[in-house]
Amino acid sequence: GVTHVVEGSVRRAAERLRISVQLIEAATDLNLWGERYDGKLTQLFEIQSKVATGIVSGLQTELSPGDVAKNTDETPTDIEAYKQFLEAQAIGRSVRRDLFGEQTERRIALLQRATAIDPGFAKAWQAIAQSAAGMVHFGYDEDGGDLATADAALAQAQTQAPDTAGTLAAEAYELYHGRGQYQAAFDAISKARGLEPGNADHMLTESYILRRLGRMQEEVPLIQEAARLDPLNPRIQRRLVAVLNWNERYEEAYRVALHIASISEPGPHMDDYVERRRIFANPDYEDMRAMMEANIADANARLQDPEVEVPGVDIELAVYLLLAGRTHEARRFFEVVYQGADAAYDRWVFAAVEAEVFRFLGRDEEAV
Repeated sequence: GVTHVVEGSVRRAAERLRISVQLIEAATDLNLWGERYDGKLTQLFEIQSKVATGIVSGLQTELSPGDVAKNTDETPTDIEAYKQFLEAQAIGRSVRRDLFGEQTERRIALLQRATAIDPGFAKAWQAIAQSAAGMVHFGYDEDGGDLATADAALAQAQTQAPDTAGTLAAEAYELYHGRGQYQAAFDAISKARGLEPGNADHMLTESYILRRLGRMQEEVPLIQEAARLDPLNPRIQRRLVAVLNWNERYEEAYRVALHIASISEPGPHMDDYVERRRIFANPDYEDMRAMMEANIADANARLQDPEVEVPGVDIELAVYLLLAGRTHEARRFFEVVYQGADAAYDRWVFAAVEAEVFRFLGRDEEAV
């Protein structure tokens, strides 16, 4: 479906920049437009604007007043603020669930530096609102400070860039993650998608909210399109795996897991992630039993010696032991994962899963 491709290069020598850009028609390989820009590093944003205008001219179209306002409202004015913002965004794209609190605090600190340097930097305010709301959602906001941070940042974004897609997406996050108001969050992200229908991050946000609204079947085509638009984004690809699993499309989930491994740093966590998807896609219960038993042995080694570098105890191991009738071991593992949880949300998940397994086994009193 690609009709045009933008190619180019950026060269930097000290504080000077040279940016070369070409617009190419995909079907014919015809060069429709090309230009070279020379300037100082401090002129980066001015050059970006010229490049965007040149591409629009080459496409023989026009920017709407809304597009012009969006580019003006959300663009930073200081190169150092922009550097802080880009570093924060890099953390956001690769955040790990087990390191969420630590990484998100680091991200918020970088974004706050960016807004201290450039108070009118709307995109940075939007990102602070989203990040702080995430801290609330995952149980790290013990004193209400993160929700207050999200509210204040959203207010700044609404002042600097009202009614833009980025601000509407930040509002959706604040409503969804910060306040649990799912329908209102869906309304906000729908407006954002109306303004930027090809934005994969907006699709990811809508996917999260649809699940909370009980509309899981609608997630599949939505997150598949997001994954197609942004194939190198691990967060979107992992979401696709989860959605496919929930809909019992295990072979497709396994193929996506292999793709995730190809774009991620290798390591035991990634190996285990892919192996679990493989076993679901090709049910071999001896393989599953062997993998679980190996993980249990590793987990027991960790419990005996915290210095041993092995995968830790997780909820799936405890569930496996319980289903296998090894109640004493299961209880020990449940206690470990519960006590090791660093957020109320995690502890709630562990308790809920344990209760569901007891109910499945017909042990209703223990489930209650």
